[in-house]
Amino acid sequence: MQTVSRTLKAAIAASILFGSTGAALAASEADFYAGGSLGFGAIAPDNLKVDRKYDNADAKLSAGFFVGGRLGALPVSSGWPLWREAGVQDIARHRIRYDTAAGKSELTASGRTAYLAAKVDIPLTERFALYGKLGAARNRVSASVPAGQPPIDIAGSKTGVLTGFGAQYAFDNGITLRGEITGLGKSSKNSSAGVLNFAAAYRF
Repeated sequence: MQTVSRTLKAAIAASILFGSTGAALAASEADFYAGGSLGFGAIAPDNLKVDRKYDNADAKLSAGFFVGGRLGALPVSSGWPLWREAGVQDIARHRIRYDTAAGKSELTASGRTAYLAAKVDIPLTERFALYGKLGAARNRVSASVPAGQPPIDIAGSKTGVLTGFGAQYAFDNGITLRGEITGLGKSSKNSSAGVLNFAAAYRF
């Protein structure tokens, strides 16, 4: 009964995640994971002289959720596992202090992202691996400035190139812990975004 339940979960996850690609994989061969993340997300306006001493000093935790499924392995060494991963994450509101001709001002920014990426694991030991990601992120941001200050045009949405690098440790019980730095590319016409994440995933 437990085996049937596990196979059914894998089949459902495959159909949601990968569509026709997932249909090509036998459920007994499929390998999936799901997890959550907490980190710090930041939106960087273009063409602003940011005061780095105070930049994002009040940044709050940004939460996210992701799912993934195995695609195969790259023909490197004994085979580097290749995955497809999709996820969403909010970028919590944070203040960005910058210089103007009249002195200092600040911008309050926030946003969210949804992404689809390929993930390649580079095993170093049986449990520990480095990994890289490459994909696309659909980003949406909003921003506001104090009353009386000229508006900063960074609100909007954009699809950016996602690049990421991280390290992970896998336990026997199916839980994997991660640490990751991810660039989300352009988040609007006049801004870009990125996140530093710590995550836990369960593989089934």
